[in-house]
Order: sequence, then C-alpha cells, then structure tokens
Amino acid sequence: MKLRALCGCVLVLSTLSNSRPVAQDAPAAVPEGPEFPQTWLEGTIGQSTTVRVFLEPAGYPKEGGLWGMYYYTRYWTPIPLEGEHLSSDTIRLYEGYPIGNSPSRPRFDLNVSEPEAVTGTWTSGDGRRTLPVRLRRIARPAAYEAAIQKPRRFADTRWPIEFNYPAGWFLEVTGRKLVMRSPDPEDMLFRNVLECERGRGLPGVPVVEGAVVHFQGSYYRASDGWRVETGPGPGPNCEGRNCEAPKTRQAGSAVLMSADISYRSYGPWGYAGIAGAKEHLVIDGSEWVHCFDRLLDSEDRIRPRNTTDRRPR
Repeated sequence: MKLRALCGCVLVLSTLSNSRPVAQDAPAAVPEGPEFPQTWLEGTIGQSTTVRVFLEPAGYPKEGGLWGMYYYTRYWTPIPLEGEHLSSDTIRLYEGYPIGNSPSRPRFDLNVSEPEAVTGTWTSGDGRRTLPVRLRRIARPAAYEAAIQKPRRFADTRWPIEFNYPAGWFLEVTGRKLVMRSPDPEDMLFRNVLECERGRGLPGVPVVEGAVVHFQGSYYRASDGWRVETGPGPGPNCEGRNCEAPKTRQAGSAVLMSADISYRSYGPWGYAGIAGAKEHLVIDGSEWVHCFDRLLDSEDRIRPRNTTDRRPR
C-alpha cells in the first residue's frame, strides 16, 4: 500500500508544468549532481526554529531533480520541497507548491558534501531576508510498529472512537476534526496521515430497490444496507464501480465499518497514480465519524467506543 511503489507503476500525464523553477542568478547550465539517496535531516533555520526534512530523487513528473517535504516542529504543517543540484556538492530547493517557473518562492541553498552536516541559507521569496540553516543527518523516524512500544491512548469523550498511537506523534483534535501525523516527513509527502471528521445526521434509506445514496467519502447507503466503493471509477455513485458491504464491528450503540479502498492520489506536482488506504465510518445513533487512514493502516487499530461513558454532546 505504499504510495511510492504505486506511483512508479501508474503514470498519468500531469496537468501541472513539468519545468523546474530556476532562480535568476542560477547558472545557465546546471551540472548533473551525484546520485542523491533518501535523506532525513533535523536542525534549525535561524537561531532556534527547529525543522525536520525529507529529501530524495524526484519521481514522476519531476524526474532528474529532487523533491521532499519539511515541517516546523512547532506547527507540523507539511511544506513541499523541489529542487536540483547546482554543483556536485550544492543543492537548491524551493519551498511550497509549484508556481510555474516563478523564482519568487522561498528557497534553500545547501552544501551537502559533509557526511553528517548540511549547512547553508534560507532566503525569503522577495530575497530581502536570509537565515542560516544548520541540519544534521538523522535516521528515519520509527514506523508505527516500533514507535507504538511507547503508546498513548486517544479516548476523547466527544468522539465515538478510540485508538492507541505512539508517543511523540502529532495529534490535533477539535470538536469536528482530527488529524494525526507521524514525525516522518516522508509520510507527509505521500499522504500517510489519519484524517477524521465528525458530524450528525444520516441519509434516509433509499426506498427503491438497488438505489444508493452517497454519504461520506467512499460510503453509500443502499436500500439493503451500507456499501463502500473499493475501486476508482466514473460517476457520482456505486454504478460502474466496485462496491461491496464493508467489514462491520459493534460496541454498545456504536457501529464501525471499515474497508480497503483505492483512490486517485494527487501530490504537489499533480496526479500521482492509484493508491490504497483504509476508510472507516462509525455510526452512533445519528452521530457519525468518517476517517481516511494511511498511517495506522489497519481497521483493527481504530475501535468503536462504548457510548455509555461518553459525556453529553
């Protein structure tokens, strides 16, 4: 289910530009750099602003350059990176989503010749501000199976779900939204994330036999029960697609439905192919929770929460 492997197999023309942005002061002929391995970095921009970075050789549609993702550890907001070698030991990376050939994005100019340290500068999009960058190479952050040895438990009484997650992972919860990310910026590059939404109100059961009504994500209510679309296809409903009954579990008044789904994946550089994910729908009376999951990656890790110990909503 890893998107990187699937992206290499399914290539579709992107509607975005395939040109790499070139700064005004870049050399006319950019030398081809040495092979650049997958690299994880951690360090500071400026005096104390901490960041984590992932870089690797770019895939479709940016072959020949570099791409990656980074985030400020204070905010955990993913910021795309794309760039190229300026020389055998220097790379230039533009941050943010591509804007054609515009050189007005913030950029990093980094020396990557040292085996452990990566140093250089960050320059604002208007060129008026420059900050020192000091990064060190680190091991890839631990995946779920290893990180969960130090578990934490999500059991917010407003939500009809619960699950364990590793200490040190990012979790942001409001009354209606839940987002969880791992510390690995590579996961952010390939949308390995848990995203849940909570709401109230269910569609009525269709009275016409065989009819379906779209609800949330890939889930539909049919005249004879719930259905989930498991394969991509055209149309606003299950017609012409692979739709089946989801796996179902119950705890008290809460019912959790789960399924493996295929979905059309889009990255910062356009269409990236067909990927796989888990998709959950929890129903507790008239309340529902819908989750997209490529992080926990198992229907067994999210559980319906028995509502007898939940506070009034």
